[in-house]
Amino acid sequence: MQYHNTVILKDSRACTLRNGTAEDGQAVLDIFNRTHAQTDFLLTYPEESGFTVQQEADFLRQKTQSADEIELLAEVDGEVVVAAGIGCVGRKEKTRHRAAFGISVDQAFWGLGIGRALTEAAIECAKTAGYRQLELEAVAENRSALALYESVGFTRYGSNPRGFLSRYSGWQELVHMRLELDRPAANRGAAGDETITLRPITEENFLAAFALKLAPGQERFVSHPIRSLAQAYVYRNQCQPFGIYAKEKMVGYVMVIYDYDIPEYDIWHMMIDASAQGRGYGSAAMDRVLEYIRTKPFGSSGRIALTCNKANPNAVSLYKKKGFLPTGVEDEDELEMVLTIA
Repeated sequence: MQYHNTVILKDSRACTLRNGTAEDGQAVLDIFNRTHAQTDFLLTYPEESGFTVQQEADFLRQKTQSADEIELLAEVDGEVVVAAGIGCVGRKEKTRHRAAFGISVDQAFWGLGIGRALTEAAIECAKTAGYRQLELEAVAENRSALALYESVGFTRYGSNPRGFLSRYSGWQELVHMRLELDRPAANRGAAGDETITLRPITEENFLAAFALKLAPGQERFVSHPIRSLAQAYVYRNQCQPFGIYAKEKMVGYVMVIYDYDIPEYDIWHMMIDASAQGRGYGSAAMDRVLEYIRTKPFGSSGRIALTCNKANPNAVSLYKKKGFLPTGVEDEDELEMVLTIA
């Protein structure tokens, strides 16, 4: 299979996503050895590769010629920094609808959005190849990876507490995840949960955030994204504003900000557009927000705080269901609520 695309990373650098070719044999072998030495969350150790440069080149040539398998690379400033791939689980009739996915990212490029970009590219390739299910395994302690996979639609269907036996940390639990490629996201899971993703607000989608509307009477409960994004500019080194998406449509907004003084993560200005309320999107979006915070993008604090208007019982009930508890601190009509995570 062949693939080519260009994305812009969070640090504004251009990143080329493409299929690997035989000419990439050395580069792919180098990124394999580098990434597998950087983390204990991958299947093998660097010395277990067993491939020569020529064997790697032959492998990449086969993938390029394949109709349903691909090795994907991400290139920044001419250097291969991520490798990912999809491969058929089995050629028999009962299993040929399934593909397996794997990815490894150079540590120097963690947190820039490159893993998400290549994961989404792999999903696109799997659909093009005609697969009906994409599968992966991830170490349970790799919370940032699990959060990423769930944000693009993967769901957990089991785990193996003795999946890996690490030479460094002993037993590692493997989480089994799958993504159904042949069913609309709205048909998977309760209340449309898997339709919801968070996407950073950029120059490409900020106008969609400006166009969001609250239901009549809700203006006193939450600030509009226009004001929130002005604050995001002021606190740009410690916050991340997100559009809340149902499939490809922005249906809401939320901002996560880190207070270094306390320290704690704060959830600000979460809102769902009036036209999309009552569908479970707020609950699903809060799950995505908590998954993002669990990756500790700004700091190590496990305290998460938000405020909610006491006259907004639906919001208070939602936050309590997610584990938030009132602290007893109130500011006029606003009630402070806190959740503590590991």
